[in-house]
Amino acid sequence: MIKNSIFDKQNEKGMLDILYAQRQYYNKANKLDSINLLLILIVCMFDFFEINNTMIKLLVNGLIALIIYIISYVTNDYIKKGADLKKYFDYKLYEFNDITKQFEENCRKYIHNILKKNKPYYNQQISNDGKSNPPGLKDWYFDEGETKRLDIIKSTQSQNIKWDKKISTIYLIIVIILVIVLFITYLITCALMKFNIIEFLAGLISFASFFCYLFKKIISYIKINKCVYLAEHLLNKAKNDVDLIEIQKIIDKRRHENFCPPNIIHKIISKSVHEEIEFINKK
Repeated sequence: MIKNSIFDKQNEKGMLDILYAQRQYYNKANKLDSINLLLILIVCMFDFFEINNTMIKLLVNGLIALIIYIISYVTNDYIKKGADLKKYFDYKLYEFNDITKQFEENCRKYIHNILKKNKPYYNQQISNDGKSNPPGLKDWYFDEGETKRLDIIKSTQSQNIKWDKKISTIYLIIVIILVIVLFITYLITCALMKFNIIEFLAGLISFASFFCYLFKKIISYIKINKCVYLAEHLLNKAKNDVDLIEIQKIIDKRRHENFCPPNIIHKIISKSVHEEIEFINKK
């Protein structure tokens, strides 16, 4: 494999189709996750309304809880498909043979299901790179000046890990700030409406759904950090394809976590990160 084959291959149309499809699945997961967060907020607000009919409250809360469950199931499915497509892209790019025919067929079906639908941003996405506005899919991995195949793959795997650490941390901070702001808003509301202790505790029970949402994100973040730490440790010792595939499996496992940062975070930091790496590796 010549030096530039990986960096040339990643920009072939078939490879860009894989990246486009995975981004669409993750975008769908982002939107559904936002809807779930909104529904949790609606449940909390609904419990503040003075409704004497307990049955109505139970029915509304039960219906919203069912909707949240269904949306969560679909969101996880989209994350899985996006993660599988990222794996498919990497294994094809590195020419790893450690995937089954069934897995490849499933991935090609996922791609077909995306490409057959309306693609308003398709041409833009496959034409732009990470420094463009908006960021696109070309030059998915940066050339960090390595010359040997093993070192090139290690470099791209390291980029994967660094992106995970940066974007995941930013996302978790945003979620924490959001929950804190909402909780402070709740306390201010309680003070203004002069809630008694029973009303205050009843509101906290409703607000617990937000803390549950945050708790799940923190657990996923901890799992991601463990994967990142282990992958970084193995990268330093990798000497052959067997080692590289072991690292790749850890990266794949991390991608299946229910932790899907909004694409807006990628758009905001993409250009600065690309320019930083380009400057560092400038000869």
